Amino acid sequence: MASGIQNEKKIVSISEIVKGMKLCTIEVRIIRVWERPNFKNQLETESIEMVLMDSEGSKIQASYRKGLILQFMPKIKEGEFRQFSNFLVRENGAMEKSTTHNCVLSLNYGSRIEECRVLDIPKFGFTFAKFKDIISKRLPDTFPSSGEQKSGQLTQLSNDTNDFLKEESIKDISDLLEMNKAGICVSLATIEDIDIQYSWYNDACKRCNSGLVREGDVTRCRKDNHVVKSTVPT
Repeated sequence: MASGIQNEKKIVSISEIVKGMKLCTIEVRIIRVWERPNFKNQLETESIEMVLMDSEGSKIQASYRKGLILQFMPKIKEGEFRQFSNFLVRENGAMEKSTTHNCVLSLNYGSRIEECRVLDIPKFGFTFAKFKDIISKRLPDTFPSSGEQKSGQLTQLSNDTNDFLKEESIKDISDLLEMNKAGICVSLATIEDIDIQYSWYNDACKRCNSGLVREGDVTRCRKDNHVVKSTVPT
């Protein structure tokens, strides 16, 4: 008589994930989903990108190629709780990272996405940082940013911050749009709404996919300073 033993899933936290890890499962909330277009044809989707967050507050980016859209799209929805299994873990070598994690997850034909229990994870996964940490460049250059405050917790402006606001140049959004040189300024604003309908993107050089620098009406490639006449979203 033959008997089988069902292996239990090895559930790990996002902070435990390292390059090359295999046969593990994470329980997360999907806090962002967007399409990455094909660079040669902007009307064609190259991949679906996601930011996942676990109950410890750690985030990691995950993606799957266009050939897997029919397989995974019905299971992917912002705000939902899911178990991700059998994914590939590779190094996060992107120039503009969406999380601070050193790795990203790549889903393939053998990967699995299943519903899981409701977890104590905020819907939008924001992490709030202090003004002084942003200005002193103590934070990594990523989006969403990370700081000392835990996700979902807002704090009142401290006396130190109030003094800081008095000392620095305060500008409104219209002033920022007209600035033509680098500088440090402060804009104190209220979040009126959060737009989650459209995908994230940054304009980039069409030739090398590098960032851009705008000098008046002229746009230049950040990498080699040539004038850019057309850009691509990244």
